[in-house]
Amino acid sequence: ISGNPNIENYKNDSHPEEIQNLLFVSGLDLDFGGNLTQSVQGVVIAKEQISLTGSVSLSGYIIASDVTSSGDTVGSNSVSGNFEVTYNGLKNPFLNDQVTLLSWKEK
Repeated sequence: ISGNPNIENYKNDSHPEEIQNLLFVSGLDLDFGGNLTQSVQGVVIAKEQISLTGSVSLSGYIIASDVTSSGDTVGSNSVSGNFEVTYNGLKNPFLNDQVTLLSWKEK
């Protein structure tokens, strides 16, 4: 994700709260950069590494498993620039019975 994107977390009231709060889920690396004009809310999850740069205000939290890299998008976890993360008490989707992790797809 780069540039000046307009990102909005689509929340469907018929989904459990834990599912509604998933903003980005990546099976490999997640490279999130650029400048958002609005703040975003949700949970950002990557199986491997995460690079967070630019000017972003995220209300939620981040999970990075830091599994050995099979991709080359991000080499190591990093946060830089004006990337602000504020924990807002969102429920963790993996600590309840609403989400079951079945497998990771390896490439």
